[in-house]
This record gives sequence, structure tokens and C-alpha cells, in this order.
Amino acid sequence: MATPAPVAWRTARRAGKVLGSALAAVGSAAAVSAWIGTRVLTDAPAVRDRRPTLRARFLPASGDDPAVVHLSGLEAELPGRWGLRVDQGYLQLDHATGIVTDHDGQWTVRPYRLLEGRVPTAADQVDRRRRRQPPPPTTRDGDAAEGAEDRRATQLRGPWPVPATLTSYAWPDDPQILAGDHDASFGIEAIDSPRGYLPAWRFTPQHADERHRRTWMITIHGRGTRRSECFRLVHTGLEAGVTCLAISYRTDRWVRAPAALTTLGGTEWEDVETAVRLALREGAERIVLAGCSMGGALAAMFLRRSELGDRVAGVILDSPALSWSPILEHVATVRRIPMRLIPVVMSIARWRAKLDWVALDHLDGAKDFTHPILLIHGDADAVVPIASSDTFASVRPDLVTYVRLDGSGHVTGWNTHTHRYERAVTRFLDQVAAAPEAQARSAARRPGRFRRVQVRTEAARRTIVAQADRSSEPSRVD
Repeated sequence: MATPAPVAWRTARRAGKVLGSALAAVGSAAAVSAWIGTRVLTDAPAVRDRRPTLRARFLPASGDDPAVVHLSGLEAELPGRWGLRVDQGYLQLDHATGIVTDHDGQWTVRPYRLLEGRVPTAADQVDRRRRRQPPPPTTRDGDAAEGAEDRRATQLRGPWPVPATLTSYAWPDDPQILAGDHDASFGIEAIDSPRGYLPAWRFTPQHADERHRRTWMITIHGRGTRRSECFRLVHTGLEAGVTCLAISYRTDRWVRAPAALTTLGGTEWEDVETAVRLALREGAERIVLAGCSMGGALAAMFLRRSELGDRVAGVILDSPALSWSPILEHVATVRRIPMRLIPVVMSIARWRAKLDWVALDHLDGAKDFTHPILLIHGDADAVVPIASSDTFASVRPDLVTYVRLDGSGHVTGWNTHTHRYERAVTRFLDQVAAAPEAQARSAARRPGRFRRVQVRTEAARRTIVAQADRSSEPSRVD
């Protein structure tokens, strides 16, 4: 007869099984989290519209007073100039002018300028309220109960608020609206990149001197955003009189054959290079690269890698992603993700998307830059920590003009500090336009790295342009 195991031994064995199961569960959860993090980091991002977060109540203008909108919500009192999207159109808001309080709560008063569509009328607002109201009670004969319509009319007294979405882009996605706002000509270009044809929007000022007009500013939007993210830069550039080109790159969902994975600038910079080639072919004498967020990483990678880097006269970086390790650590802190998973995520991403984290660290590669740089960053940025821009500016004070904005979030410097932002960008563009034309280095092709842009007939080019902009890019902005 077998001797029963001691109680202590049975307890230890049971505890070992429980501990093993717990460790396996924790390991599985960590592995799943790391894989999800890698997918989020390396998958080509989709552009998502924000849901309405505000209530907007439009009042008719009276006399010489500007038209105003009453806003209610957490974002209603944000300082600066913003865009406001409603079902009927798109408006540009100015700074808040006051607060009003009534039976429906507290409202922030802001003047606005209509850019697209129309302003919601009282009928729109009442109709929306009516659709939400239950039908009036009826009698057995089918007639409305006495007094029901009177009570209903009282409930429908307006203007009732409509849902609205605050956006930082400040202009709608239609580029012709921005061009018309500045009396500029607008055209669509097809950039022949290593991944195929990429659509770009070209804005040419009509009332500028030739030196400014031959200065081109190429804008590069950030990850998971639209070209209209850079419309604030394009607006400032057109005010300064320079030609602007808002480009796409290979991971944008509206291009014909978008890449499935992003390399965070490791290969996308080649699309910037082909845009520079197009600008040079079209007669640009001076080129300024302007990148927002990850667009700044693309510009930085282009300057460090491209054979056309010396054809660029200056660079504007708005909240740039200069180093990814601090960004991932910052996001992990905000979202309460264990820090020990970051090296795992970076290792899997390096394998999955062929990322070169050393090459993507532009803080360590700061010595490679030789171009004048206008660096703009807000200290309330919750996406890209401002410490990376602080470090970059301190390492290269000989090149960097640093505009550090108090209270500005991610790529919202124009919104919260409009005059300071525009003054810095305009001064920088004027300096570039006034400088002697840069001496062009031979743009000979490096073996095995790039393919040349083919020059096509005008008829073929028009066909390419029409096909390139027949895209699925959404019409709304975040």
C-alpha cells in the first residue's frame, strides 16, 4: 500500500501548478500585447474621422456684428483658431469672445467664417429636434390631443443645438477652397515614385515676385493624417508668395497601390525625393521641405540619404518625430503599458517591417544635417515629447531656429499661436527666397537605389494626373 504524500508536498505541488498557469497566462498576455503594439506601429494607418464632441447653436448676424456660434463642450473654450465641421458645412472659428448662460447651460461665443457648404439654419436645428421628439398623443378619433401641439411648439423653440466636431486642420479637405481663399491657381500633379504614381496638390500664388514664386515649399503630412493637415503651412506659404506642393506617400490609403506596412520614414523618404525631382523639373530654384509629425521624419531621412539633399535650401519641422524610442516610451506611459514590452515591440517591428531603428534616430544623426532648420514644437504635445526637439535644438544651435510654444499640442502651433507661427514661417521663407540660388550637385543615379523619373509627353501626363487623383481619399478632416 502506497504511503500518502505529506500534506506539505501536496500543497507545494498544487501551488506550483497554479503559479505555472499564472506565468503562462501572463506570458501569453504579454506576447499578445507586444504583437498588437507591433501591428499598430507598423501597419499602414487608416485615417479616422473624429466623432462630434460639441453642441453648436448658430445665431443670425445682427447689423455690423459678425456672425457667431455658441459652443458647448469640453473643447469649446480652447484658445486660438480652429475648424468646425457640421453636417451642413465647414467653418473656421476665431478666438472666443465671451460666455453666455441660459436655461440650456453655458455657451462659449466664437465668431466664425464659412468656408464650405452653408451654416445650419433654424429650420435645420428645429428639424433635428423634431426628429428626436415622440409623436404627439392622439385621441380615439385620431385627432391630436388638446394642447399637444401647443406644448410641442413650445418645446421646438430654437435655435436648438446641432452636433459639431472641432478640428485642428482649420480648412476643409477641398484644396480648391484654400486656393480660392488666396487667389492662387491650383493643379494636380502625378509624382512618379518607386511605388507608382502618387497624387499631389500644387498651389501657385498669382501676385508674387518671380523669386518667391520659384521658391517651392513641399509639405509632408504626418502618419495617419491627410494632406490637408499641412493646409495651415500652405496658407502661410501662399501668404508669403511661395509655390506649395502638398504630396502623398506610399502608405496613404488614397494612393492607387498603398503599401501594407510603414517603415516610419525608412523607405517613404524616396517619395519625397521624387517630389523634389518634379519641383526641379518644373523650374524650382529653391526648395523648402515642411514636415509635420512623421512627415518631419521623412524630411530628415531625405536630407541624410538622398543625392538631392543639397538642392534643398531649408527645412521646416512642426512637432517632428526625430526619435522613436522616446515616442514609444511616452505613449506607454500615457496608456499605462509596461515599459518592458517596448524592446519586445521594437524587435518584432524590426523583423516585421524591416525597420532600422539606428537610421531612424535623427537625434544621434544630428551631425549629418547641414541645412537651416525652423523647428516648431508645443510643450503640451501628447504624442511626440518636446524633449526630443529640445535636445535637437541644443545639439545643433548653428542650424536650428527653435520656436517653442507654450500650451500647444501636437501640430497645433498655428491654431494656438497663429501670429507667432506665421511670423516665424514667413521670415524663414523670405530668407530662403532672398538667398542666392543653391549650386546643384549632379543628380546621377546611385546604382541599385533609385530609378529615374521618366519624362512623358504632355498628353500622357494629363492622363496620369487624372488617374492619380481619382482616389478614395475621404473628404472630411480630423
